[in-house]
Amino acid sequence: MVLRVEFEQFAESVRCVLDNPIVAISSDRLGIRITATDKGGFHIVSSTSNKAEKIVSAVLKKAGFEVIHGEWMESDAEPDSGNFSVAAVAYKSHESMPGLWMEAFSEEPSKATVLRAIFDEFCETGELQGTTLEEFLENTHPNVVILSPDQTRRFLDSSSKSK
Repeated sequence: MVLRVEFEQFAESVRCVLDNPIVAISSDRLGIRITATDKGGFHIVSSTSNKAEKIVSAVLKKAGFEVIHGEWMESDAEPDSGNFSVAAVAYKSHESMPGLWMEAFSEEPSKATVLRAIFDEFCETGELQGTTLEEFLENTHPNVVILSPDQTRRFLDSSSKSK
């Protein structure tokens, strides 16, 4: 049995459901995935996190978990990596050219989720020191475009047919 939760609820869900959990972190083109299991075979999987792996690992260690690299799965089947959304944000930058930021999400995000992700990433990299989300939005005039999993699959299918 697998319980899927958002990254923010992962630690609390693991504490509530699993006895003596082992937490594993893996990364792929969609981001960081966190999984946990116990000897009873119950699994908890977080949605993909767009945070850096070292940040995710630090958050989990601070929550009291031993963290290993890998992914707990019910079988040896590969995880489904074909069901993802792509988001792009065009924004006014300090340079002569506009900025473009792109990210893949395991589930179709809202525009607010995408804007929070770009803001969080820019804060983590030091590009927005002392800037609030509201100031960021006001100064950059971001334009968000989201491709659903169906649209993404159609792009992949059409590009593979043209080769």
